[in-house]
Amino acid sequence: MPSRPSACAAAVLVAGLLVGCGTESVATPERPGGRACPTDELRPDPAATENTPEARALADALDPPKRGTGAHAAYDDTYSSMEVDRPRGRVTLCVSDLGRGRAWVAAVRKAHPDVDTGRVDLRLAGWSKKEVDAAGERVRKHAAQYEKEYGFPVSTLSLDGAKGLTVGTSREGAASREFRERLVREAGAVAVRVEVAHEVGGDLARRPDAPAATRAR
Repeated sequence: MPSRPSACAAAVLVAGLLVGCGTESVATPERPGGRACPTDELRPDPAATENTPEARALADALDPPKRGTGAHAAYDDTYSSMEVDRPRGRVTLCVSDLGRGRAWVAAVRKAHPDVDTGRVDLRLAGWSKKEVDAAGERVRKHAAQYEKEYGFPVSTLSLDGAKGLTVGTSREGAASREFRERLVREAGAVAVRVEVAHEVGGDLARRPDAPAATRAR
């Protein structure tokens, strides 16, 4: 996107993020230096005891939708997650559609001209929070049925807009192809990772028609 003139000419590109005032930086896989979610590499400043006023004001103005409610309920279909002051003084907004994300930031800029929307870093998430929550709810709803049919518990379930669902189960459950395929069908378009509960490194399972770049390796 084009930068605003004059006042923002000093903005510089650092570690792939546009730092300084101006237009929000947009992270896309195709754009040099662009990044997609997850935001695991974004670490908070260990010396900071509170949010910067600029980032806090921006986060308040963005006001992510809460289950389809709030001032920005119209963006419930694209909002995934938000990180404040990671990096310091900025807000990372993860969305499943960058065009919708830009529209959201533009709406905030218009409604809150006193807030510096140039501090927003848009990142592309795999799914919206709404999609992931719905997939997780379907898995939770049928957890007792899975254990009855397959003999494997759903011990833990974590939701992430970049990684999808992570299901923790028994060692036998994590090794069961039939169980994983059932979870994938239940989750729909959202990715499912099946792990032994309290361990890491489970296999990522996706629908057979998922793009090759995102299938399990």
